[in-house]
Amino acid sequence: MGQAEPVGPDQHPCRPDVVLREERLAEGLAFLAAEVGQEPPALPPASPHGFTPLAAIYDAEVEAAARDAYARDYLAFGFGDWRDQASR
Repeated sequence: MGQAEPVGPDQHPCRPDVVLREERLAEGLAFLAAEVGQEPPALPPASPHGFTPLAAIYDAEVEAAARDAYARDYLAFGFGDWRDQASR
């Protein structure tokens, strides 16, 4: 189901209020923070590879979320915890 397809009991399309682009993330987060009366979060330095390595954010909570979201894949393909796979 795409984001513009009707969802929910009233069947109205679900569209995002804001789309943040990576190249303008700091500006976008500052806007969102101002909308709710908060200070914008400090962003880590950009990775020279253009992405944050999984090892930098991985913990038990991330693993549990992945297992919950991709339970069928874990079962079908025999996936294990990422740390166990990365150490092989």
